[in-house]
Amino acid sequence: MKPTLIFFVLALYILAAFSWLTYSSIRNSKQMHEDEIQLIYTNAYKVNADIINQISQSVVQDSTQVKQYVARNHPMYVAVYVPQSESFEEYALAPKDEVIQEVDDKLERRIKMYVSEGAVFVLLLLWGLVWIYRSFAQRIELNKQQQNFLLSVTHELKTPLAAVKLYLQTLQKRELDKEQKEKMLHNAVSETDRLNDLVENVLVAAQIDGKSYRFTKENINLSQLVEEIAKKLGNVFASKAALKLSVEQDIFIDADRFTLTLAISNLIENAFKYARPDGAEVRVNLRKEMNKPLLTVEDNGSGISPAEQSKVFNKFYRVGNESTRKTKGTGLGLFIVKQVLDKHQAQIQLKSNLNEGTIFTVKF
Repeated sequence: MKPTLIFFVLALYILAAFSWLTYSSIRNSKQMHEDEIQLIYTNAYKVNADIINQISQSVVQDSTQVKQYVARNHPMYVAVYVPQSESFEEYALAPKDEVIQEVDDKLERRIKMYVSEGAVFVLLLLWGLVWIYRSFAQRIELNKQQQNFLLSVTHELKTPLAAVKLYLQTLQKRELDKEQKEKMLHNAVSETDRLNDLVENVLVAAQIDGKSYRFTKENINLSQLVEEIAKKLGNVFASKAALKLSVEQDIFIDADRFTLTLAISNLIENAFKYARPDGAEVRVNLRKEMNKPLLTVEDNGSGISPAEQSKVFNKFYRVGNESTRKTKGTGLGLFIVKQVLDKHQAQIQLKSNLNEGTIFTVKF
């Protein structure tokens, strides 16, 4: 909140300073205009002295000659005679209307220039401030997400490690029968697999983001891969949600097996994690549509709001605060899914309604 307040105070100060500069420039121009007008009228005394000198020397001898002399030697002025005047020496010297008009026009042009330049500058400044603010806000949001990520990773790493340690200590300190030992070992292996998946997610996300991962494509059986992943996760989350699996056999594609396995695992695991607490169901369907593989993963969970649907594929993005969130995760799953599918020239679409569930559709 404090950095945002400082930013707006600085932005307001810059706008106020430029507004004052524009106002001062216009005010100075008006003062220059008044001084210029005053100078024109003051200079008329010098012109008048010159005319009197010419009259005294008989260079000009009537009103016509006075007017001609003024027009020839002092074109900014005009000699004006009082109607029915009997003496050519009784005249008034005045600046021409066009001279005053030119000075007025010059002031108007200056004001228009300051206003137009000021408006353009303010627009550019506002655009720059908006761009800076958006970048600033994105940076703050990214920092917040990274903090959440660190909290999440810390929790996700500690949980399986603590579980494995507990299982091993139990095996070490207690006499257990064969069935109990096998159950303990199975649970320890499951927690180790979970830890390994987390580490792989973090490493692959870093490699893909840093463009250092090399995708090695081979012809793989997508049907078999999806079926294996779905059944494995179905067993892991059997107590939480029911798996409905429909896979058309013998669908092959050219793909990087490791990253595609990771992407499909993240997509299906995400559906299990966000399925509704009661009556949860996850549907995984693979078929060919228009001779191209089509994978859909559907859950009947709480759904994703329209405002968040465009953000779920961003790195580290998770809804809410990590310290209060109940759903496990690092915010890297869907980011990896999107990046991997992009590298495979596949498209992923999201359809979701609040409290109605989410459908992810992948077109290979």
